[in-house]
Amino acid sequence: MRGKKTPWKSLAACTVALLLPVITIAAGGEQGPGRRTFNLSEISVFEIDEQVRGQFIRGQLAACSEQRPSEIKAYPAFKSDKPIYGSIQFAHEYGEEHSAKQYYFAVDEGSGTGRGYDLLYFDLNHDLDLTNDTPLQPLENPPDGAYLNYPSIKQQVCFDYLDVDFDYGQSGQRPLEIMPRLTISDSGYALLGLVTTKAFRGEIEIAGQKYNILLGHN
Repeated sequence: MRGKKTPWKSLAACTVALLLPVITIAAGGEQGPGRRTFNLSEISVFEIDEQVRGQFIRGQLAACSEQRPSEIKAYPAFKSDKPIYGSIQFAHEYGEEHSAKQYYFAVDEGSGTGRGYDLLYFDLNHDLDLTNDTPLQPLENPPDGAYLNYPSIKQQVCFDYLDVDFDYGQSGQRPLEIMPRLTISDSGYALLGLVTTKAFRGEIEIAGQKYNILLGHN
């Protein structure tokens, strides 16, 4: 083995790269510029060392409020007098104003007002109708490391996984497994985080130096 191993390095990646268990990089060396491909192994983001895990389990965040989005055509009969609502955009392309796909959601208190938010309605079929989306329940046994450790969090719920389809161009639509996580602070501020559950790990070599890398979403 040439060189020495460095501590874990994390790399943010686009969705296409995340689902491919290889990484190709431009690399220069004694033989000049070129491209090398390295195999990566799929792992759970919740198994990543806690020193860098936070960069992978923070997720894409959406603020929640008590104001109903007017875009939604139909809502279920909520148990709570104060359900919360929000929306999130995926797959925005840089420089393309209307390229993102927007999903709406609502969170209900299944046992009634003030009993805690525990039902997530997510418009997965993208038809602006939340009555035909099965509500997601809290995970009975969330993975170790799934929760955020912030002292200001009053309530935190990890919901069942979603499979959200993304456009992979010539490869067509492919699903990405996502864990929704609701956090509510002491001040009442609510966020829904959408956390991709998989990452890739491997070793690459650049200019004679070997590096351990993690490839995923921050």
